[in-house]
Amino acid sequence: MSVLYYILYLTVALGIIIKAYLLVKRYPSLPLSSYLYFLIIYTILGFLKLILTYIAPQIFKMTSMKVLVNLHVLLLFLIFPLIPMGVYFFIQFVISFLNLELPQKVKRGYIIFWVVMCAGFAAAVNVSIEIKDVSYANFVFMLSVLASLLFLTLSALRT
Repeated sequence: MSVLYYILYLTVALGIIIKAYLLVKRYPSLPLSSYLYFLIIYTILGFLKLILTYIAPQIFKMTSMKVLVNLHVLLLFLIFPLIPMGVYFFIQFVISFLNLELPQKVKRGYIIFWVVMCAGFAAAVNVSIEIKDVSYANFVFMLSVLASLLFLTLSALRT
């Protein structure tokens, strides 16, 4: 039943993306463009989560656990860079509605932080492959998302 909800979500999200695209073409502006990119990224994330959670285990249930773990890690590497991009476009969307611009220091700090987090995540995944425990990579992934939100909040308060 959960797969049906994901498919329904993705269908609705694609419809919203099409409407947002038509709005951007008709009324080009930074808030609408940022919102469109945010929607596209999070729809891709939903699709990858559908593959990771439901489709891949069904397809590869007859294969070894190693194949499933490698596929899981590959999809996590696809998902990981999309999250900071989606968060950035959402922040850009909100800030542009207030007629403000994101300071260069915050942009640079955000990029540097996520590059460091991605390197840490790659190291965690490497360790999890060696010990054959995907839950460790998932933990580091969720921790990095929370840490990035904390970093953004502190950076915004300082500027």
